Amino acid sequence: RNFTKSSIRNKALKNWERPSIEEMLTPKESWRHVFERNQKRYNTQLAVGTGLFGVTLFVAGVTFEMNPTPSYVRSVKYSTVLPQIEKSEEDVSESETIEESRLDPDENVLEEEDKIALSS
Repeated sequence: RNFTKSSIRNKALKNWERPSIEEMLTPKESWRHVFERNQKRYNTQLAVGTGLFGVTLFVAGVTFEMNPTPSYVRSVKYSTVLPQIEKSEEDVSESETIEESRLDPDENVLEEEDKIALSS
């Protein structure tokens, strides 16, 4: 069997032949001029499309709340209360020495041996 068989009566046009090279038209304009005109049109379409997409994203971002807080979280009333920590006398004395060392940072930097070496 021949799968590429086509009968003459099923053709769309009778007596049609492919055009020859002599029958084809020659260009009227420079290819560069046509190319630049097309690129200008395409770049304009790209800029308008990109701008419209940006405006659409902005309007959608302002209009719709994308990830809202669930309503049950807003309806629950809660508060955080931290327990009071009582300080012992040792903790108070340690905190005082820490505060004193913060007041004069140069005092505790040198060790006793270094102070003796510097004084002599």
